[in-house]
Amino acid sequence: MKFLPPLLMALLAAGHGAQAQSLPLQNPGFEEAGTTLNNTAPNGNGWLGTGQLARAWDDNSSWADIGVSYALEKTNPHSGQSSQRIAVSRVGGGAAQFAQTAHFQKGHLYRFSVWLRGNPGSRLTVQFQQAAAPYSNYGAASAGLSAEWQRFSVLGKATEDADVFLMLRVTEPTTFFVDDATLDDVTNEVSNQKPQTGNLMPNGSFESGISGGWNARVEGDPRVVWRDFNLMNVHGDAAQGGRCAALQIAPDCDGAITAPVTPMRFGVPHTFSLWVRTLGPDVPLSLELDGSELRSYQQAGQEWKRVTWTFTPPLLDAYRLRVHFPSQKGAGQRDVAIDGAMLEEGDKTSPNYVPAAPYEIAIRGARKGNLFFPVDQSIVRIEVAPAPPPNARFSLSVVDVNGHETPLPPQKFAPWNPQTPLTASVNLPFGPIAGPPFRSAKLGIWKLRATLQDAKGQPLSQATDFVWARVPYPKKLSNPAQSYFGLHIPFAPTYIEVARDLGQRFVRLHDSSMIGKWPIAEPEEGRFEFYDEQVNRAHAAGLAVLGMLDGAPKWTSTQPREGGYWGIWNIPDKPDALDKWHTYVKTVVGHYKGRIDNWEIWNEPWGDWWINSKNPNATPELYAQFMAAANEEAHRANAGVTVVGVDTFSGHDDTWTKPVLAKSGTSAFDVFSFHDYNDALAGGAGSRVANNATHFRELQKAAGPVKPLWNTEGGPGAIGSFYAPSTGGLPFNSQAAYMVRYDVASLAAGVKHFFVYAVHSGTPMGDPMYRALEHDFAPRPLLVARAVLASLVDGRGTPKAKALGKGLTAYAFMPTASESGGREVDVVWSNGEAQSLTVPRGFEALDVWGNPMAAKDGRISVGAEPIYLRSR
Repeated sequence: MKFLPPLLMALLAAGHGAQAQSLPLQNPGFEEAGTTLNNTAPNGNGWLGTGQLARAWDDNSSWADIGVSYALEKTNPHSGQSSQRIAVSRVGGGAAQFAQTAHFQKGHLYRFSVWLRGNPGSRLTVQFQQAAAPYSNYGAASAGLSAEWQRFSVLGKATEDADVFLMLRVTEPTTFFVDDATLDDVTNEVSNQKPQTGNLMPNGSFESGISGGWNARVEGDPRVVWRDFNLMNVHGDAAQGGRCAALQIAPDCDGAITAPVTPMRFGVPHTFSLWVRTLGPDVPLSLELDGSELRSYQQAGQEWKRVTWTFTPPLLDAYRLRVHFPSQKGAGQRDVAIDGAMLEEGDKTSPNYVPAAPYEIAIRGARKGNLFFPVDQSIVRIEVAPAPPPNARFSLSVVDVNGHETPLPPQKFAPWNPQTPLTASVNLPFGPIAGPPFRSAKLGIWKLRATLQDAKGQPLSQATDFVWARVPYPKKLSNPAQSYFGLHIPFAPTYIEVARDLGQRFVRLHDSSMIGKWPIAEPEEGRFEFYDEQVNRAHAAGLAVLGMLDGAPKWTSTQPREGGYWGIWNIPDKPDALDKWHTYVKTVVGHYKGRIDNWEIWNEPWGDWWINSKNPNATPELYAQFMAAANEEAHRANAGVTVVGVDTFSGHDDTWTKPVLAKSGTSAFDVFSFHDYNDALAGGAGSRVANNATHFRELQKAAGPVKPLWNTEGGPGAIGSFYAPSTGGLPFNSQAAYMVRYDVASLAAGVKHFFVYAVHSGTPMGDPMYRALEHDFAPRPLLVARAVLASLVDGRGTPKAKALGKGLTAYAFMPTASESGGREVDVVWSNGEAQSLTVPRGFEALDVWGNPMAAKDGRISVGAEPIYLRSR
């Protein structure tokens, strides 16, 4: 039994919706010729565009370091006389973008569809992007090409009236063809997919544990991110069966229990029901559909009570239901539990709980994050409830990072007592073999898919997935602050352990963990609170910390901002605020001396955190004054401190960077910081990464001595989930190439540290936005690829370019004097079509995951995804 991902279900249903409104496009069949690009040499960014564009369609790539050619192709169009041919020959940095502009109305939902064919196995992104700054992304979908025409669609919702690019975006060399584009307003569309029957909610009685994508979060008080808040599986006193799910909600905090991504037919009534109770006084709750305004307000008491909600889902790219327990001031800790969750199509619910399948299964690994090291035995436990029949068996398969699913050989299990739940041990593939002969474990990331079947092969459970990764041991560094590899994490035990195991040795204390921010450190004027337990835990784990001298209490501001998240970032513009800032900096930096020796001044002051706060006093000049004061006070409190300042972003020269530097010079900080969000492949002489580094050094040079560069926040932004690829974000099979190329290009440009954003607590299943871990703490592929790179090159500083052949980019990382027996490591990729490379004598070739590559006649193929050459 296979379950279609929700986005795919929506798209299949959307083709003949009852109320879709077709919107006009110009030249949607690519029949008419338009602009001809006659460029003969690249522009300053490295862009070289040539050939014939279809009328009303544009190349939007002149900002990128790419080569692209266009033509109207008369052979084998999808319909009519021609299609648009697009050949991307080189991607040194950025992406090839092909687009037409349309106008979107705020709150409306749109579907853009195109027919595509091209080089089999290559991918591109179909997306909606705001046509003007801030270039918001309203929706994106990955398209895997084949030699045959296929239709691909993207859904997006406009958050404001705006002109929007209907865009095809390519980050790897390939050739493809486009035809028959359509745009529909599907705000009121109704699905005509086949009706679904029974309970659609997986693992809703929690009999085998917390599995299938259930998750919880607790937030509100910034200090709660320093604790692990997990959904607990409680035995006994359940509403249905023998177990339920429970959550402890900290005082003055919101709590939410989020269900797995679940397929729904949009525009058709559904009913959500579950049993709920609390161990204390009655609590309010709401049943909500994530991504919509739909909700139902309910109440829970000390006795189990069934709550129900009938709603009609709109068209969304993923459907997740949640049970939200809003904060209650002064209520203290609240303990809540749920059980017997059901989702049924229609406006009525079954009188009794009916499971989605007769049996529930849960898969668990031994280490947090579902991580294995090279010598770890590849064993996971699968628990089944209730007791399965003696002749039941597991159907197992493994899905690799390219989406290929391979059945595993049948595995025999020891006999079990049919009167008790089954817990079976399963050997995962690719593990070490003790021999003889010994075989090393394969590194990488995979997804195990398990289904319980009867003797005839019929499913007894829904398919349950388990993402796991095998990573190299983190590289040993005498000082973790030497590490280039940074990350944003909550300062809770699980996240610290997972970051360390993935070789992410430097963590930044922004909004994943608020430690050090002024309103947290000094919640009442003159009273400071310190979080030594959390800081000591990270220090003991071998993590370096970049603290934030950031935010201001409301009593320092003439215009305090409202509470919640933005209530942290008041603008300290009262006459005595600078004196109080001196006291805060001296106290905090001095207290954490030796444990936090790096401090950054304010987060993204070029944006809503300072200059766009609507306080007229929030000027670059005021920031420069506070930065200089912090630099002076921090160095007095800790002679070994590093002060990080400016925190800019490309494109903010005139409004932020230049006026700050004009006021402060470069003597007011030790390190110049910037942020960069970009999901395009990096690399090449004209890449965005290299251009940013050069530009920021030039800006400093005009103001004083040039200071080192740190990228203290960035990444692709939306990071696709391996569990739920349909929910959007950078596709999981593109993440390794993106991450390794970005990191190597940054190191080659002289950037000393980069802190990927981010890991947040309580990630709902499949949520792509700034989420580098899955709902069960498993890493997404970009962190696994980064762990491999870190194990090979961390601590080696700036690499040198190396010539290995035409069309190839290569950088050599040489061992340091402290690395006894260290080996040269070269990182190599192609900026165009795959190239054949002779493995140099004395070197071995490794794939992007660190596994040996088999050479044929001494040669290997190198594509857009990097490979390693390591000296023997």
